[in-house]
Amino acid sequence: MALTFELGRKFIRPYRTDDEHDVLALINEDRLTGQPFCTWNMLEAARVGRSAAETAGWARLVPVRTDVVVDEEDVVLGVVSTAVRRPDGAGVLLWLHAGEEPAVVHPLLDAVIGRLAGRAIEAFPLLNPLGFGLRGVPREHRPVTFSALRSRSFEATSSSVYLHRHLAPSAFSRPAGRIGLAQRTGSRSWRIHEPGSEAHLDVTVSPDDTGWIAYGGPGGACAEAAELVPAAIRLLGLHAARNVVATAPAAGPEARSMREALWDLGFTEVDRLEVLRRPAPAARTPAGGAVRRDASARSSVTHA
Repeated sequence: MALTFELGRKFIRPYRTDDEHDVLALINEDRLTGQPFCTWNMLEAARVGRSAAETAGWARLVPVRTDVVVDEEDVVLGVVSTAVRRPDGAGVLLWLHAGEEPAVVHPLLDAVIGRLAGRAIEAFPLLNPLGFGLRGVPREHRPVTFSALRSRSFEATSSSVYLHRHLAPSAFSRPAGRIGLAQRTGSRSWRIHEPGSEAHLDVTVSPDDTGWIAYGGPGGACAEAAELVPAAIRLLGLHAARNVVATAPAAGPEARSMREALWDLGFTEVDRLEVLRRPAPAARTPAGGAVRRDASARSSVTHA
């Protein structure tokens, strides 16, 4: 059944294979510095709910649903992917691209909230197969989407800094000294760690030779992990990465140590990535005594 937006005549329908070109154009229009161009293979992985970077998290989603917003001539204006997570039943907004057009973003989010009515909803909580190293919505490069989420009672639950630098071809040596290095089987992905410490960095090289440095340890180990950044750079250089992105905590104990280590090595901060959550509407008891959900999100979307 089609859905009609009150803002002009726009409809939501399931994604079709002939939408591929327009959807890829919308995704790549939102591409951050350092990100590879999204390809058909990446889109298909996201559409069916498959991610090599975060297999367990994506496996808990049922079903992954991708829809497009079209006008009366069936021109694609936006795209959104949603799911429900087992076992807690939370709704998940996986990704959304609509050219940062308010007339598309706002009613599209209303449709998502209506579809997932009665559930808590998490927005952008998983690593996205459409890009590399992205968890969260870029608040500066996607201001309309971020603002629209905040205006609908979504609150930030985690924030990370996204940085970028180029690696010039030069002689790189294997990380030396007391650094521990463990490669994940069958991948160009490693964990660099300080022996006897919780401090570690995860280092990955994508199929297009983009490198990614990520800190995922406890906040209190940030300063120690910052000392591992030069080793991560050397490792990426050894494996032909010439374009490198990094993600680091935006706040918390010692978080600045990590960011300063990256700045000192030539990284530039590009944006802040925000994961958001909208709580489930509170149950209330009407006069008749039955408990029902508060329909707090009244969408501008009506059934055609």
